[in-house]
Amino acid sequence: EKCKDDISEKCDKLNFQKKLSFDIKGAWISSIEALPNGNVVLADFNNSKLYVYNKNLERQKAVNLPGKPCCIATISADQMAVTLQDNQSIAIVNILSRKTLKMLKTADHCHGITYNGEHLVVNCLEKGIQFMNMNGNVQTTLSHVTGEAYLCSGRNQNVYCAVYWTHTIMCFNKQGEEIYSFTHLTMKCPRGIALHSTGAVFTLEFSKNKVHAVNSEGSKSRVLLSKKHSINNPLSVLYNEI
Repeated sequence: EKCKDDISEKCDKLNFQKKLSFDIKGAWISSIEALPNGNVVLADFNNSKLYVYNKNLERQKAVNLPGKPCCIATISADQMAVTLQDNQSIAIVNILSRKTLKMLKTADHCHGITYNGEHLVVNCLEKGIQFMNMNGNVQTTLSHVTGEAYLCSGRNQNVYCAVYWTHTIMCFNKQGEEIYSFTHLTMKCPRGIALHSTGAVFTLEFSKNKVHAVNSEGSKSRVLLSKKHSINNPLSVLYNEI
């Protein structure tokens, strides 16, 4: 319990300040992910591309995609999974060769995605959250979590989910069993989700220009950043420890 209390206290003391900003002309950044080396990958919905930036936020390359990307997930140092909602498919992309390696069909229109080290976990808008292997074979379906949702995962293989229309943050273990479900009156229509090393979850409130932090137990939240910190219509969030 002492350890859990210490983690909660660290979560309560989380504080961030603006370091730098940059503009990507003509792009609509729908998702953002980190690579193991600390480089950052951005998904450009408007132009059907992935952009790879180094730790100094200098663009290294652009990768063409076979459709408009909704969300992306890091599989390895050179592979990304990309949901293409209009195509009802997931593209597995090698960002070094800039080639699409395979296409996996989804049960219906897909949105959020993460890789928990064992499964691709994808948000299908009608069927629910599906755990699938790298060949696209579905192992588990959480049929009660439908609609637009955003996903991330941690080293413990837990999956964290921000469900847009139900204003809910959820956590599942690798078997798909629910660990917690959190809602709060001041947190509406969460977009994007990211995990801190303490187990805290970050999510966005697009219309209110806020970044929320939910503690590791899924029992309380607070506003971490807002418009006064230059947050303006946020769509995606990433916490990069490197």
